[in-house]
Amino acid sequence: MFYQQGSTIRKLIELFVLFILIFIIDSIVEFELIDIQPSPFILVLLLFSIRYGWRIGVLTFIITIVYFGLRTLISGEDLFLLFFETERRLQFIIFFIISIIAGAFSTSQRERYEDLHFRNEELRSTLENIESTIKDLSFTNKVLEERVIESETSIASVYQMTKLLDQDNLEIITDEAINILMNYFHAETFGIYHLDRSLRSMRIKVRKGNIDELPQSILLADSKDFYERLLMEKKITIKKASDPKSAPVIAGPIMRNGEIRQVLIIKQIDFYRLSEHGIQLLYWLLQIISDSYAKAEAKSVMLNRVKMFEGTNIYYKDYLDEYIRIERKREENFKQPFALLEIKMSSSSSYFLKEINYEIFNELREVDKVGYDEDKNMLYILLPGTDPARIDNLKKRIFKRLEEWMVSYDG
Repeated sequence: MFYQQGSTIRKLIELFVLFILIFIIDSIVEFELIDIQPSPFILVLLLFSIRYGWRIGVLTFIITIVYFGLRTLISGEDLFLLFFETERRLQFIIFFIISIIAGAFSTSQRERYEDLHFRNEELRSTLENIESTIKDLSFTNKVLEERVIESETSIASVYQMTKLLDQDNLEIITDEAINILMNYFHAETFGIYHLDRSLRSMRIKVRKGNIDELPQSILLADSKDFYERLLMEKKITIKKASDPKSAPVIAGPIMRNGEIRQVLIIKQIDFYRLSEHGIQLLYWLLQIISDSYAKAEAKSVMLNRVKMFEGTNIYYKDYLDEYIRIERKREENFKQPFALLEIKMSSSSSYFLKEINYEIFNELREVDKVGYDEDKNMLYILLPGTDPARIDNLKKRIFKRLEEWMVSYDG
């Protein structure tokens, strides 16, 4: 903390009073202060320069010169010689340098202190606001705690849902969403479908319950009014009496970048969960799923650079194995089948993958995955949610496109 004096007049008064006292003492005692070495005026210059900065320091220097001239005249000496004696000129130069350096140092330190002081005040103000906010939040939290009903759909349950969905892998997020729908919403027959870019059909991503009620593909035209409401409003849609029998009880959009990418279809659910409170919780669950998908998808863009062969959408075999394990777990937990084609390729180089990349994915869905094992020269095609007994036509189309590079196949 440095000395602060905001009044310029008081600074000048202090300066002139000091020099008047020096003049009185010098006149009474006859010390001849201007001739004493080292000069006591160096202390005066340092005091005012450090105390008030370079401007007052320069003023102190000027008054010191005036004082020297005044004492010279009083003593009857030649004023002209005062400014042309080498020793005096050197002394005045030293005085000037001291006032400038000490004043500049004081000014810089003062400005630095003022900056730090200002930042400190800002932080103090921010801290007070935060403390006030925390106090308000604590009060609000206390009120909410008193009002929250202890149930499976309490705030603690929603928080747990958020934690479960905080994953980096899109497929794991999907599986966790299925588990949440079973455990927290008591959904019995439901599935997550991938919406086709044409907005005409949906393909199954993962499903649970009665498979007969959840077909592999759904044509939106079969329940046109129901799905039109879903696509236009982009919010949870509940079945009306006028909707066809094939329409689900409830459907909700899973969004990415403002567009519907997947749709939650629920055929059977505990009736209690269709209350206003239950629908609101389901809405927030879909929001959390959408946010988790967006975050994981953003990360996967970077990760896929090392997981895929350069210039293709084909995974290295080790990374494809991660998705194969997920599909096997789904088959075990949700009774959802998957198909895996294994194709022996003739080439021993990965260069040909760029050639066949378009040929393969032109026949596949967005949810399908392709991998390649360089050591075994084997191409793998993973088809989630697909019954191996129902892919003969797809195999024929793929094999026809790959016959130039293919040796044999299995799957």
